[in-house]
Amino acid sequence: MRVLLALLMALVLLVQKDAYALSCMKPEINDKEIEKYTLIFDGVVIDEEASIIKNISINNNNSKYIFKIKKLWKGDDYTGNEIEVKAKNAWPNRKPYNIGEDYMVFVSEVDGVYYTSPGWCGPDIISRQEVISAIKNYNSKNNKVD
Repeated sequence: MRVLLALLMALVLLVQKDAYALSCMKPEINDKEIEKYTLIFDGVVIDEEASIIKNISINNNNSKYIFKIKKLWKGDDYTGNEIEVKAKNAWPNRKPYNIGEDYMVFVSEVDGVYYTSPGWCGPDIISRQEVISAIKNYNSKNNKVD
């Protein structure tokens, strides 16, 4: 019986898959997902006012980032070339964006304030090409120009 139990445990250890406490399933990017966002753009961070979250339970709405918009994929009514975005619910103990780096940013507007939730199993973990393809498909269905 002990031999059988030992063999069973060895088999379990040999065929186990990696597991991560905060891993998530890759979200699907489709029309419904694109509709959730007020703006989707490619931009570079030009300024920041970041506060790093020390406790995962805190809803941090204080980290502000200013992006220079390089390409606006969704949000025809936005006319500026820079935008201030609050990074809501970012990963604990790290900044979600770095000055001088390029990002594809998904933004929701609430009461005139623009928010993004980087790093939480959202669309920012999907490949850029996959997102661009989905947005072009969405825009063609809605008679919008890229």
